[in-house]
Formats: sequence, C-alpha cells, structure tokens
Amino acid sequence: LIPKIYNSSFDKRRITEKDNKREKIQSTDKVWIKIKVEKEGLYKITPSMLADIGYSINKEDIPTIKIYGNGGLELSENVPDALNNKLNEQNIIVSTNSSGDLSQLLFYGSPANGFEYFTNGGFRHYINHYSDNNYYILTWKGSSGKRAIARKSPEGTVVNRPTTYTNL
Repeated sequence: LIPKIYNSSFDKRRITEKDNKREKIQSTDKVWIKIKVEKEGLYKITPSMLADIGYSINKEDIPTIKIYGNGGLELSENVPDALNNKLNEQNIIVSTNSSGDLSQLLFYGSPANGFEYFTNGGFRHYINHYSDNNYYILTWKGSSGKRAIARKSPEGTVVNRPTTYTNL
C-alpha cells in the first residue's frame, strides 16, 4: 500500500502576535504559516513551495522546524477546558540534501471530518461543525521540533490477509 502524498497549500497571510494574544507557543520572532488540509494523508512541503510564498529556512533553523495542529478535532466548548485548548506539536519527517539544506518535510494531516482511534481499541466518527477544512501551522526557530521515529518493518510471513469485512 503506497500512501498518497499531497502538496500542501498555504494561507499567504502571516500570523502575527496581534492575531491571537492568548497563544502561548507563539512569539514575535517566528514566522507562522497556515497549511490547509482537505484530505487525510501525508503532506509534503518543499523549499520551492516556501519560496513561492516568500520564505526560506536556513540550515541552522532546520532542526527547529515544527508543525502544530489538533488533527481535525474541534476544541472543547466546555468553559473549564478553555485553558487546555492549545495546538499540539506534530511528529514530522525532515529531509535534507547532501549539503545540509532542506529537501522536504512530511507530516500526516487529518481532515475536519474522519475517525478518531482510542487506545482501548474503539473508534469514533467526528465532524468539525465549524469548518470544512483543517489547518496546521508551520513555524521554525527556537527549540528543536518533534520528529517521527522510523520503525523497523515486521519480519516473517503474513499469516492473515483479510479480503472482506462483514461486521458492520
């Protein structure tokens, strides 16, 4: 199964301190770029895509690249939860070329509608009632960003290859 990789689309408006005074992860010396996610899948951002909107990331800043988002889920409407409403940093894959310059970065994006998996094994369908699209925020500078960790492929023979599912 080969995943589809989508090219990211950007909101060209720069997010500044004035846009959201309560956001604690935001600082004025950083660039914040809004990334629109319409479908579930892997999203790719290349240096040429950033250059098209007027940005470039220096070699020194590559370890600090971060992407924030909430995975398409709505923020809680409960008043006591308001202090916990924040963007979550996503694990990303950052690739560089032989000279150390940014080659691409990949992240997994969830849409505004989909399924949420619970650790106990259950699923829940969710619909974001406030938007048809989900958005992630790309930034760099400051502390090091989260990175996805490669996992070793399972070894051995596949013993079960389901072809149908009837328990609906």
